Amino acid sequence: MKLHLVFIFSLLTASCDSPQTGIEFIYSKQLRKDTQIKLNNNAEIQTTRYEYFLVNKPPKNNQKKYNSINTHFKDYYSENIDLISQYNLFVVSYYQVSRETPIGFIEDPGGGITLNSIDDHTEDYICSFSIKNQFIGSKNSLILSNDCSPKRE
Repeated sequence: MKLHLVFIFSLLTASCDSPQTGIEFIYSKQLRKDTQIKLNNNAEIQTTRYEYFLVNKPPKNNQKKYNSINTHFKDYYSENIDLISQYNLFVVSYYQVSRETPIGFIEDPGGGITLNSIDDHTEDYICSFSIKNQFIGSKNSLILSNDCSPKRE
């Protein structure tokens, strides 16, 4: 039984980046951002991590595109719960590769004010996931929200 589950999981994972669909998810470490905000008269620090993927050759069909992104997110981050738990908020955004956001896109820092931020390219934005790390009672909970569901075509 275990061998069958591993085989099926392998097929599902491989189908996400298979040559048939041609979709690629490119993680950009250069775009990753960590921020800290001091709250309550500096008594509390809220930490946030922003991570970005460029999506090359996404399916034109919205249902397939969002299914692929949801599967990619689940597969990529399901083993990184310890990393996610280090932040109060963990945000993962997906942008389509284009002329304005090519593979290898690097933000232009512009001397303290970012002149060319990935977040400015709203025409290439596909969707994002937000994971909030929150204490409820005495338990630590991760709360997931996202806008990665198919839009009407």
